[in-house]
Amino acid sequence: MLSEKIIDLLVCFVAFVVFAVIVSIYPEELFALLIATVLLIGIYAVAKELVKDWLKHNHRFGV
Repeated sequence: MLSEKIIDLLVCFVAFVVFAVIVSIYPEELFALLIATVLLIGIYAVAKELVKDWLKHNHRFGV
């Protein structure tokens, strides 16, 4: 069974990796940091809901 905390952890890790990639591509621009922060929040929120919805329809995970 996957608990909601594990789902949060996995989704947050993926969102942080995207954040780190964007900041590393454009390290000198403050605007890139702003874009990466917005993407981090957006990816986290959307991915969390998608994963929870997918797990609800897939009964073997028991969420």
